[in-house]
Amino acid sequence: MKLVCATHPRVNAAARCVICGIHLCETCRCKIGVRNYCRGCKGRMHRSVFPGSEEPAAAQASAKATPSAASAAAPAATPKRRARRSPTFAALLALVPGLGQAYAGRWMRGFLFFGIALALQDSGVPALLACFLYAFNLFDAYRVTNVHNDRRTESRRDDKERARDHVDDNVFTLAGLGVLAFTFFQAGGFDAAPGNALVPLAAVGAALLIAQETRE
Repeated sequence: MKLVCATHPRVNAAARCVICGIHLCETCRCKIGVRNYCRGCKGRMHRSVFPGSEEPAAAQASAKATPSAASAAAPAATPKRRARRSPTFAALLALVPGLGQAYAGRWMRGFLFFGIALALQDSGVPALLACFLYAFNLFDAYRVTNVHNDRRTESRRDDKERARDHVDDNVFTLAGLGVLAFTFFQAGGFDAAPGNALVPLAAVGAALLIAQETRE
């Protein structure tokens, strides 16, 4: 009686699986050392020795492909770095109101500072208030350039430096509010016509607070 392969009935058997006992042809048998196994028993034995190896082939192929895909996608996901700007040069440019802010990439802010400077040019603003507003424009250009540089680098400055920046902002804003209060009472206080003193000074005070809050 001829022994035939369990998988290929027309082919003579050449071996027998030592685990399940089925007959195997030369193509079907898997030899490990001197022992013969069928493909199913060999796979089960391999999975019992290496538990993680039962992962589907598609998942393994996907895992192998993931690093290359990630590396290919990495350059596209990298954010474009902003060019570093000089805060000192920004303050010098702000001698023309708004130009320093534009240099730091804050174009709308620059237009606002320039427009406010033009609006106050012939409005009879007291000299003390005019000098403060001009100095505030220089300071603001310096600070927004520092913020621009912070965003450019992944590593932020330490907490002490950031706290010092907030103190500088608060000191400058409080000084401005003090100058506004002095100008207001010098102009006659609440006895002055709102259109002559109260409304413009209140608008300048609001602008100082908004400028401080929007630097970041």
